[in-house]
Order: sequence, then structure tokens, then C-alpha cells
Amino acid sequence: MTAGTDYSRNSRNMAEDTDYSRNTRNMTEGTYYSRNTRNMTEGTNYSRNSRNMTEGTDYSRNTRNMTEGTGYSRKHKAYDRGYQLEQKYKKYDRGHRLQQQHKKYYRERR
Repeated sequence: MTAGTDYSRNSRNMAEDTDYSRNTRNMTEGTYYSRNTRNMTEGTNYSRNSRNMTEGTDYSRNTRNMTEGTGYSRKHKAYDRGYQLEQKYKKYDRGHRLQQQHKKYYRERR
């Protein structure tokens, strides 16, 4: 309904008016967001369950990696993908294998 400003209650997007229905999912004009929005891009108030909050420096309690600060989680080595792969593929690494053989050879000669 483009001409009037009377909208039906269940319409999802209402582009003209600033009175929104209760069930609208996205409200682009106003700064009032519905209660269930996961990401609120305008304000700095984030929903309680958001995992990553990119604007502020307050992070949620459950974040594993905090990229701004230098305080990492205690087990950060375990969550570090590069470190995991390095440990996993060390035995297949030719340089590492030769180094181990070299050590073994010199140990036996002594």
C-alpha cells in the first residue's frame, strides 16, 4: 500500500511511515530495534548473546580469541589452528624427519 499511511498489522517492511508493526524483522529507519535482533549495527548496545562485538573493547565472556588485547585465553595454544596443524604434520615434515634421524645417528655413534 504505497499511497496511504495505514498499513496492515502483519506487513514486514513498511518503507514510508515510521510507525512499525510489532512483527517487523528489520527496521531500517528508526533506531529502535526489535528485541530479538542479533546484530544491531547502529548503536553500541549489543544483544546479550552476541559472540563478537566489533566496535567496543568489551568482549563477551565466552570469546575464545580476543584480537585487540594481548590477553588470550589460557588454553590459546589448543585453539590456535596453526599450532594444531604444526603438531599434527610434524612427523610428515621431511626437514623434521631428517633432523630426528641426524640426532639418532649421532646419539648411536657416541
